[in-house]
Amino acid sequence: GPSYHMPSAATGRVQGPPGRSWLIDADVPTLYYAPDGALAGVHAHVEDNGIRVTRLRFSMAGPSPATAILTPQPDGRHLRASVQDLGLMLQKLGVTQQFSGGATVLQGVFDDRQSAAPFAGSLTIGPIMLHDAPRPVRLANNASIYGWMQAPRGQGFEIRRVLLPLTFRDGTLAIHDGQAGNASLGVTVGGTIDLDRARLNLKGTIVPAFAVNALPGHMPGVGRLMSPEKGGGLLAATFSVGGALDRPDLHVNPFSIFLPGVMRRLVQ
Repeated sequence: GPSYHMPSAATGRVQGPPGRSWLIDADVPTLYYAPDGALAGVHAHVEDNGIRVTRLRFSMAGPSPATAILTPQPDGRHLRASVQDLGLMLQKLGVTQQFSGGATVLQGVFDDRQSAAPFAGSLTIGPIMLHDAPRPVRLANNASIYGWMQAPRGQGFEIRRVLLPLTFRDGTLAIHDGQAGNASLGVTVGGTIDLDRARLNLKGTIVPAFAVNALPGHMPGVGRLMSPEKGGGLLAATFSVGGALDRPDLHVNPFSIFLPGVMRRLVQ
């Protein structure tokens, strides 16, 4: 199957004896990656010690302004990458047309003490619009009066913020207690994405009216039974996303939406 993860030289994975070190400095007005696709205003400085890329400075003006800086430190190589408009980037690269907007920052550290140089960090995405949102997501968002009033007409669904603590090792991306949502909906997610095999296995919780939903757990006499789990809520539906990366299957458990947090795990 197709492989989606970054080259081994970029991750720092050691697969053999050291090679020759090299360095690249490039200033390219237009860099074509396909017959009909190009990056604009590319500036790049890359250093490789024959084992892995040790230092990187990259920026481009389009299709969306983006930067990436990789800096060696005593505890590993620190990465910070940002994209001004993730949706536009994904559209122009031919990945998906489903998103627009989304200021994005990826930051973390490659642990070079291990041969696999695993990465640990976080991905943060600002306001982004999801077009043709799955029906269960739109129904959950509109479950509260506020969500219904604020929902854009049509199939669009605005996500105000995404925070995904993640690790990457040997071709597998793992998401740990990720969160996303807006004023009327919260989503928690965790699981793995196998980039070598282009398959994913994610599970999470959809929580309507995120702020108000947490209140029953603090009401006298209700107790722990009705309290939401961490990142969850009193009324919430569990979901799973699995299968091929380019054609994932979304399943929402309809029986979990009216169960208190402590019992919801029994039907996951």
